[in-house]
Formats: sequence, structure tokens, C-alpha cells
Amino acid sequence: MVVMVRVVLLIVCVACVQLAASQKCGSEICGPTECCKVGRGRFPIPGCHPLGEVDKFCYLHNPSPGDFTLQYPDGSKAIVKGGYLEMCPCKPGLVCKRPTSTCQLP
Repeated sequence: MVVMVRVVLLIVCVACVQLAASQKCGSEICGPTECCKVGRGRFPIPGCHPLGEVDKFCYLHNPSPGDFTLQYPDGSKAIVKGGYLEMCPCKPGLVCKRPTSTCQLP
């Protein structure tokens, strides 16, 4: 019985850590290796996308994540907290380098 309680507590703790590392992106939940990307179109749909890998394009001056309230023709809204416009930043340990504007090792 004690072992079963410990297993259940362990599962709950793992779920809490995963939830804390995730991010709400419109109707999706992004994982720790993803960012919430918002397009520049007229009615963009936010979505979770992978962080930039080596040789993937990036913005040299990608600003800090921002909050967005997106409105659609049917009156619905999508709230994005901590989203990035058009491109996710590079993965931790990588930097966006000139002149290629790609994620590279420092």
C-alpha cells in the first residue's frame, strides 16, 4: 500500500514539473523544447513550434517574448502569453549569428 502511494505521488510530481515547464499557446500547450509562435498574417493562429536547431534560421534581434490578444472575424479570441513573432529563438546553448542569421554554437 505504501509503495502504491509513493508511485502515485511520483506520477503527480512528474506531471506538475511537466506542466510548469509548458506554456499555453492559444489552444495548445507547448513543451520545454518548443515556443509559442504567432504569425504576422491578418488572422494568425498561434502554435507550438520547435526551438531553433543548428543551421536553422533565426532573428538576430529576436525580442523577448510578448503577450498577444488575437481576434478573429467570428468574434473569438486567442490569448497568447510569452509568444514569439514569426520565429522561435534558438535552443539553449545556441546563439543567432551573423551573417547567416542561423542558430550556431557560441
